Amino acid sequence: MNQPAVSAPSASARQRRVLLWGAAIVGFFVFRLLFGLTREFFFEDETQIFLMGLRHYATGAWPYFGADVVWTKSEIPGALQPLLVSIPLWIAPIPEAPFVLLNVLSMSALAAMAW
Repeated sequence: MNQPAVSAPSASARQRRVLLWGAAIVGFFVFRLLFGLTREFFFEDETQIFLMGLRHYATGAWPYFGADVVWTKSEIPGALQPLLVSIPLWIAPIPEAPFVLLNVLSMSALAAMAW
């Protein structure tokens, strides 16, 4: 019994599929970003971290400590959180810039895990 030959998809069909997937991923990212921007994001902790990053952006003073820890009345050592706020503000000085960076980092991590 002869089986029909299955041909590989043509280059144009493969290219169309890649473009469709790329457009879908960009669409998902834009939807996720716009949905996140409509939600309440600034509670007490987020406000404190944003203000530390804003201080670093405005004054250039290095943030030696992170957010306050309520239970122990201490501060988190390290400057990563304020830097994740101030660096996007240097790139685009709009209040939403840190949130866009957060979404880019999160989406790229999800894409890397899916790959």
